[in-house]
Amino acid sequence: QAVFDEDCERLTQMLSGSMESDDAMEVETAFAALLGLYAGLRVGEACALRKKDVQPALSRVMVRGTVVEKGGLHRQAHTKGKKSRAVSVSEEVVEAIRAHERVLLDRGIARQDKSLLVTVDGSLMRPSKLSQSFGAMCRERGMRGYTFHSLRHTHATQLIMAGVDPKTVSERVGHAAVTTTLKEYGHVLPGRDARAAEVFSEIARGGG
Repeated sequence: QAVFDEDCERLTQMLSGSMESDDAMEVETAFAALLGLYAGLRVGEACALRKKDVQPALSRVMVRGTVVEKGGLHRQAHTKGKKSRAVSVSEEVVEAIRAHERVLLDRGIARQDKSLLVTVDGSLMRPSKLSQSFGAMCRERGMRGYTFHSLRHTHATQLIMAGVDPKTVSERVGHAAVTTTLKEYGHVLPGRDARAAEVFSEIARGGG
């Protein structure tokens, strides 16, 4: 389920406010959700992000791994799609990452992986726990039905609707092939049906 209209505005306001919370889990949830919304990251990818994966000068993050729980909680050195990807982000997101890094330093936690960006106590964040926390955060604010995956779904859907080409969207979200993106989001391509009607009318008039 993608987030649209007023809920999208409420969501961004919620994330901004929650990143200022005194509750560590709420802060981490909001920060990870921001990465899911603005960069199209999967929940495991957000949990796996490290400081060295952020390239501020290029305004991008490198998505190189994912955190999995099967077989014991661990960081896998590749994504679901088996390959790394570079995702451009706005200066707003770069600043949010910098601000969050300062939060981690201020909390003075000894991180299991010294460069982890999403962590409460220094250890790897469980994707399932992060997903549950995000769902609870949304329900508390009257936005029922949204999951962490809704953020990634929103990212791709909104870009497609805005006219960004499917190949670019596919590369941003890490689909193995553009056909996957078209299968999932092709129905929201702007003006597809109207254009089809125009083309057929031209053909019928002998102008095709």
